[in-house]
Amino acid sequence: MNTQEIIQKAKDLFLQITESDKKTFDYYLLEGELAFNENDFATAEAAYIKASLISEENEDIIDKMKLETIDKIEIIEPQNLKMYRAQFEESAYILKALANETRLCVIMQLSRGDEMTVSQLREGADCEQSLLSHHLTDMRAKGILNCRRDGRNNYYSLKDKRITNLLKCLMKCD
Repeated sequence: MNTQEIIQKAKDLFLQITESDKKTFDYYLLEGELAFNENDFATAEAAYIKASLISEENEDIIDKMKLETIDKIEIIEPQNLKMYRAQFEESAYILKALANETRLCVIMQLSRGDEMTVSQLREGADCEQSLLSHHLTDMRAKGILNCRRDGRNNYYSLKDKRITNLLKCLMKCD
């Protein structure tokens, strides 16, 4: 049985799950795996979170699922690489836009979810305001940051929340 046949069989079985077997760890884990294989990363992440909330050992399970997800990314078969071309281009664009320690520091600060002013970001980034402003303007132009003006202050926030996940993944790498 090839990979596609296995995935199709898993989908068929998933659709046959009774109501009483839903909302279990295994159900959500399977839902996440199927969504991941369909490149529906938001559904996959939500399913993985639901699975982790059910489990007693949720931190271990989240780490295990992340490792399995990373392993799956590496298994892209050569004949399927063309299908992922657009995702590769988008990923490369984002990685290039973030390839600077000051920018990564800004993203880390904003990943908490709160809006921050330039002054607040500058404290954490430990750099000159002119340099920080340059980076903020560029990241805003590239669609990474939102900016809202209120009086004399500009408030920045992350536009694309996937960047937070990317940074968390990078920080956990050995």
